Amino acid sequence: MKRLVVILSLLTLLLLAGCAMGSEPAAPTDAATTAQKETGHVHVFSEKVQSDEYLSRSATCGNTPLYFFSCACGERGTAVFKGDPVPHAYAVTVTDAGVIERVRCTKEGCGHVEQPNAKLPSKGTLKGAFSCSEGDYSEIDSAKIFWYENCKETDFDDCVRELQAAGYVQKESYTMGDNRYALFSGEYCTLYLSFLSGEGAIRTYVGRSDDAVPAKTVARSSAKALPALWQIDVDCEAGKANGGMSYVLRLTDGKFIVIDGGYETDSDADSIYRILSENKPEDHKKPIVAGWFVTHMHIDHCGALRRFASTHKNDVAVEGFYYNFPYVNVGDIWPSNSRTWETLMASFEGAKLYRKLHSGMQFAFAKATVTVLCTFEDVYPLPFNSGNDTSTVFKIEIAGQSILFLGDAEYGESDRMLNLPEDALKADILQYAHHGYDKQCRGNLYEKIDPETVLWPMPFVNWESDSHGKVFQPRYEGTPSNSHRENEWIRNAASVKKIIVMAEGTTKLTLPYTPFGPRNADYGALYEAQRP
Repeated sequence: MKRLVVILSLLTLLLLAGCAMGSEPAAPTDAATTAQKETGHVHVFSEKVQSDEYLSRSATCGNTPLYFFSCACGERGTAVFKGDPVPHAYAVTVTDAGVIERVRCTKEGCGHVEQPNAKLPSKGTLKGAFSCSEGDYSEIDSAKIFWYENCKETDFDDCVRELQAAGYVQKESYTMGDNRYALFSGEYCTLYLSFLSGEGAIRTYVGRSDDAVPAKTVARSSAKALPALWQIDVDCEAGKANGGMSYVLRLTDGKFIVIDGGYETDSDADSIYRILSENKPEDHKKPIVAGWFVTHMHIDHCGALRRFASTHKNDVAVEGFYYNFPYVNVGDIWPSNSRTWETLMASFEGAKLYRKLHSGMQFAFAKATVTVLCTFEDVYPLPFNSGNDTSTVFKIEIAGQSILFLGDAEYGESDRMLNLPEDALKADILQYAHHGYDKQCRGNLYEKIDPETVLWPMPFVNWESDSHGKVFQPRYEGTPSNSHRENEWIRNAASVKKIIVMAEGTTKLTLPYTPFGPRNADYGALYEAQRP
């Protein structure tokens, strides 16, 4: 018996000494468990955690980092293991014939270049190849679109098989009516294929190899809040303009989705933060923005994001930004704008940039699903009326209802969306396009959307003019003979039970929302009350 006690004591001392010296036992033994009971915690360095805290040797693109093994308690050992190789972030140069002739890593300090001369699959008749980036920005974005006509669904299936045989990995697939979509990841690029049944067309979108993909499903979460949507009264007076758009959606897990934000003013940035902070769950130390969507790069839509970054960046946690910006000159949109906004978004700690939302994509948040209906990519090769037709249009389904955000979409995107299935367009709540100005979406698109509630982001007072005349009423009351003829639809639509104008004040809609009260406010009285 004494001999057994001596052996156990020596074993315990050896284990303690090994822990102090940083040795790496693969797993605790029975003796170690006994020692833990008698003397306390014994480190077992078997955990493989790949984080900066345990980094032994960092790695550049294409190489493998080394990490220290760790104990479950967090203590770092001395032995190391190989981490995952650091991938290159390739931008590609693709010829109009669909050949990837050059790839270059975009990560700072790398610049690795290869010339794979790989051919992309093609079907039907090539209508055109269109670059979505130009000049030096091709080294950053590299996006390109190939448009094939006279295609069948079997051609789409053939493209999928050819890509898989070439080593591409299919990440996601989506459907919208008879339309089909597939997302592939390859060594040098990502490829997004769409088959548009009504047009008999296949479009192939070539993007960077590191483009992030939104998750189609998310883990189940406990309900912490009732879903709700806020239309924020943007400060057009401070912005000295008559646009602006800002929405906040609360999800069932207590996180939020922000859409655009308004002007680059303290008041608009503060309005967003106030709604986030006052309506978060008590157990969230700070508001969590699950997704911040930017429809396009006009300052009355995304200006508040820049001001928010300077005043409230550390007061919230932003998990991701969602958008699709062009790196070509489109109306009043320039490639440098895209770079500037992406750099700003990347400055939010922990935020992931979902920089390439394509039509047909579907992804999830807590008990909410987002479907992308249109982006600037869909307008090619039609000429752009303005930067408004670079809006990313999407629909959110939550609490048994659907909310469609058109941003500033105009005729170009409106005409493309008319080819989508009607059930994809149908929505209960609609954000009215381009503040109700001329050349916005066409009336026949609104007929397909067929909403009960319309959210109209516009002021009553003309803040661009020293006379401060009416700006909303002339647009709302427009007739088919003038430039605001689309608004006749909204005045006469039998389906519309409620119109809520932004300048009526910040409005909360608890979801699901049932319209109540008068269809319209007294716009004349509100104008008189708000004019200087």
